[in-house]
Amino acid sequence: MFGKFLVLFGLVCLPAAFSAPLVSDPCITNSSNSSCVNYQYPPAAAMNNVMMLCRMMPQMPVCSIQNDVCNLSQFQNDPACSPFGLWKIGCEDMPGMMGCGDYKALCLNPSSVVKQCSFGVPPVPNTMTTTSNVKSICAEMPSMNGCDKCQKPSACDLLSVYSQLCSDMPDMSQCGAWTTLCKAEPQWPFCTSN
Repeated sequence: MFGKFLVLFGLVCLPAAFSAPLVSDPCITNSSNSSCVNYQYPPAAAMNNVMMLCRMMPQMPVCSIQNDVCNLSQFQNDPACSPFGLWKIGCEDMPGMMGCGDYKALCLNPSSVVKQCSFGVPPVPNTMTTTSNVKSICAEMPSMNGCDKCQKPSACDLLSVYSQLCSDMPDMSQCGAWTTLCKAEPQWPFCTSN
């Protein structure tokens, strides 16, 4: 069931050449320059990058957050729903994907001075952790409500299914990442009764 996901994962984690910077700015190509401390990545460019990630891998948790959290009016001002917040969540998850070249250059450079890179986002479980936990839960208890939704991993809303499984049985060992997320964001739909 999840073996195909790993093949798909390998196809979209393209070499760095494919995730080259998209915005032409000296602070992206040299984020350690002291003049870049207050640089702000363009919100429209960040949102375009998020949309690129979600077109390639709609099962990524960032896509669930964008669709299931940020589209609700009560969360539209949530910092995680800002273009940079969503982009950071997606690129911290899979920095090698197209759409993350600028993020890597700007924020994953150990000598970066850009303050925006320290922008706090919730502890969202990454795609591989979520996949592994859903796979493990559904292997142990295949009749759990939600396991049927991940027969085709590329069409599976991983974070929603993971949340559904953990809402039903929060004490499962695989639910630690969900518990951590929900302690940080208890009002998110993933953390309330499904």
